[in-house]
Amino acid sequence: MRVLRRIRRSLRNQISTHPMLYSVIASRGKAGYRVVTQQTDIVLEGFPRSGNSFVEAAFLCSQGNGIKLAHHTHSAANVLRAVQLGKPCYVLLRAPAECCISLVIQESETHNLALALSEYERFYRAISPISDRICLVPFEVATREFNRSIDHLNAVYDAQFVHLPPHMTLEMILARTDEVSRSRGTVQDGVEPYSPFASQLVKAQRAKRQTALREELSAPTHAPRLARCNALYQSLLEQTVRNGLLPQRSAGSEK
Repeated sequence: MRVLRRIRRSLRNQISTHPMLYSVIASRGKAGYRVVTQQTDIVLEGFPRSGNSFVEAAFLCSQGNGIKLAHHTHSAANVLRAVQLGKPCYVLLRAPAECCISLVIQESETHNLALALSEYERFYRAISPISDRICLVPFEVATREFNRSIDHLNAVYDAQFVHLPPHMTLEMILARTDEVSRSRGTVQDGVEPYSPFASQLVKAQRAKRQTALREELSAPTHAPRLARCNALYQSLLEQTVRNGLLPQRSAGSEK
């Protein structure tokens, strides 16, 4: 089963940067509703474990359930196709070490660090040429200052997406995130591992695994690929600085 999953993942990766081919094939699958179409209101994308579910929940809380989202394909093709169709596209950006470690923990049946880094590089290298035509949002801004990212989204697309209501707290958004994840069966314990509602046991187990993977990631075998990923991240992060989403010191302090 594990071998089959990895073969399927490899085939998926081969088409994940080809917008037309990916759209045709992926739209016929069980998650075809996540692929951008002419009826889509906005595309929400990013590498896995970059805050995708949080941002989806925040959009549902702010814009209402009637909004038509294309999301969670984690493919550059969905972003590239959104640009082709002229659809608003909100893309998350998180440091490679953080999301790759989290992905390996979440998808241990299919991923190791080498594969996660390879996919990270593939995703962000493919969208780099059109990064000035999308709303590129650092993880920290999306999860801590969501309304600022909405302001930038509206500026990029001359749109009128609305802010989160004043009464909406971070805990309420995280509760909605857990609800969405449960509906898809993507959480083992009923909540996301980073949720404030996760048990202390789950948090401790996750922290232990993170420590082990950070040590593994420091091995020389990962150094060239990690360096390329970090360079991509820094280049795109500088664009968010120019767009006013991050102050200069924040971009410079990322490692």
